[in-house]
Amino acid sequence: MSRQNVHTLASLFGEVGRVEIPIVQRDYAQGRPEERYVREAFLAALGDALRRPDGDPAGHLNLDFVYGSYDEKSATFAVLDGQQRLTTLFLLHWYCSLRDDRVADFRARFSNGGQARFTYATRESAAMFFDALVRHACALPAAGRSLATTIRDSQWFFLNWEFDPTVQACLGMLDAIHAGFHGDVGLYARLTDERRITFEFLNLPDFGLSDDLYIKMNARGKPLTPFENFKAWLVGRHAADAAAAAEFDRRMDQEWLEVFWQMGRVESGGPAADELFMRFFYLMALYGACQERGTGDSDWLTRLNRRQTVSHAEFARHDSFGEATLARVSTMLDYLAGTPDPGDMALCRQALLRNDLMDVARFGSVVEAVCAAALAGAPAATGEARRRWNRVTANLIGNARIDDVSTLQMAVRGTAALAAHFATLYEDLAEQDLRPVGFDGAQLQEEKTKVQLILQDGGWEPALEAAEAHEYFQGRVGFLLEMSRDEAQQADMAAFKVYAARAGTLFARQLRESEGLLLERALLSQYDYLPGWSFSRYSFCLPGARSFRDRGDHWLRVVGDARFKDFLDALGSGDAESALEDMIATSACTDWRRLIIAEPRLIAYCGQRFIKRRDGRIYLISKVKSSSRHVELCTYALYLALDKAQQAWPFPAGAVDLDYTAVTDGEPSLSLTLEDDLQLRVVHDRGALRCFDGEREVAPPAALADWIVRFGPAAA
Repeated sequence: MSRQNVHTLASLFGEVGRVEIPIVQRDYAQGRPEERYVREAFLAALGDALRRPDGDPAGHLNLDFVYGSYDEKSATFAVLDGQQRLTTLFLLHWYCSLRDDRVADFRARFSNGGQARFTYATRESAAMFFDALVRHACALPAAGRSLATTIRDSQWFFLNWEFDPTVQACLGMLDAIHAGFHGDVGLYARLTDERRITFEFLNLPDFGLSDDLYIKMNARGKPLTPFENFKAWLVGRHAADAAAAAEFDRRMDQEWLEVFWQMGRVESGGPAADELFMRFFYLMALYGACQERGTGDSDWLTRLNRRQTVSHAEFARHDSFGEATLARVSTMLDYLAGTPDPGDMALCRQALLRNDLMDVARFGSVVEAVCAAALAGAPAATGEARRRWNRVTANLIGNARIDDVSTLQMAVRGTAALAAHFATLYEDLAEQDLRPVGFDGAQLQEEKTKVQLILQDGGWEPALEAAEAHEYFQGRVGFLLEMSRDEAQQADMAAFKVYAARAGTLFARQLRESEGLLLERALLSQYDYLPGWSFSRYSFCLPGARSFRDRGDHWLRVVGDARFKDFLDALGSGDAESALEDMIATSACTDWRRLIIAEPRLIAYCGQRFIKRRDGRIYLISKVKSSSRHVELCTYALYLALDKAQQAWPFPAGAVDLDYTAVTDGEPSLSLTLEDDLQLRVVHDRGALRCFDGEREVAPPAALADWIVRFGPAAA
């Protein structure tokens, strides 16, 4: 055969007698239901190239390398790598020949003596199916109908073929082709007579077709991994010259690969080194895509973030690894392969191993720092510029809502914009009106205020860093600066340290998650601190600190209230837990808060810490929505008190049973059964607790009257 190495499927069959998928290959997979993204992306790329007008540079698609072994005696090319692409191409040729009434031409090109020249040696049923395709025409169904069903109903289709995974996947792919190409005409000629869809053909003349084919190709006895194919494509397509290609290839195989091999050793049972290396390239492609103007293609960003299969053609179409990106990749890999900061390696590991957008954003700040330092000739891991960068970007990213690829894109773009000021970040933040996108406006203003203080007095930096390091605040300490302002409205460092220490103790995990809910009840003893939500809901505040949403929607909304400063003043600098307990014990509160201050189980009932206020009543919500099961505050507080007193005075004389009915709709109520079988229902109605016997309101029994008064809302 000739040495031509760029072929269309039709031109390949001009060189070889048959193309065979050998027995050592797996079944065809692109038509399987779980391969939807791969299938749709590949067909979209094929369709885009085929539909372009003549002369359009985008009307050509190269499908990368197809490896195999050609046997001169049988004139058979055995496919080692490229099985999935070639099978899909063959099915597309078959479909377009039917659509364009070119069946005779298809048979002349792709069959010989009634047998398909493209075949599978994996199972006899698969080979028979491809033979049947070239022998029999098939009327295409209307748009929206299943082509696979039409084929199954044909007389030439054998029912036992349904059990062949390759045949099943072919039918799935033909349905997808019919859905995507049923309205196109003239594509068969573009497939066969024009060089619209090509691939790089590589014959391995030293290998015969045998079961040890893979072993000879790959010393591990496995097919080429996706990363190995990706590496070959990257080196071949993007190296500027042979020497550069060889050097890039060497580093990929040696010092750069070592980074991910060592990382894989740390994560026992985790991904292999080449899988981690591949994820790194997806990550760098994601950072590059985030830099594009506008909002970008969210589906493309999502696929890169989730590391869903992306073809080399798609990478090329998006210019994911252009010259500038490859330069950044090389800079970053050189840094990781040298003596990187351990914290940088930890962020890299997290970004590659976990599917967490905050990890991706944080490692993105490392990438920007390393590349900016390289441009400035500064140390990438150490030095004042890097330390300042770490502090500011950690605060900005840690206090940004990054919960989808759109907000991730904005944060990555904002970080890149700040990288232009890497060497003079503090000075530029203090003096210039920098407004990088993607970050919380209040946090950005806080960072400007803090660097101004630091540049005026270096003693501020360690004081601020100590407060920012708190696991709940995570850099959000502007409220402490506001508390520490003197009469001239200047931040006082000594006052700042005092308030930082008190707030730090108060929001330590031990108190935030205390079983007795001391923080919540002590605050209620001073004022109604509950921040408002939609639909008349209010929150006691959840203790979680995993994300900025967790903190920003809860306690960070409380600390900015001027009354919180008074609370910290009342707390003092002694033992915080004792001070909180003393506030609770000495509370003089007389409104609805008195019930909750006295009974922490009322807060605990609220699984997500929500209450709802409606018509003068307060409802404790078990979950998030008002439609979830809920109880009414006064009646439920009475129920808990009665339940606690059931076995001791002063439980109402004659009462033998009590129950509480929580509801999703309607009015919750307390039920009380007396010895004479009288059943009373206690509800909050018209500003008081009232007793009902059925639908008739009755006076409460004498023994219950004091309880009704004590737990009623009248004092509110």
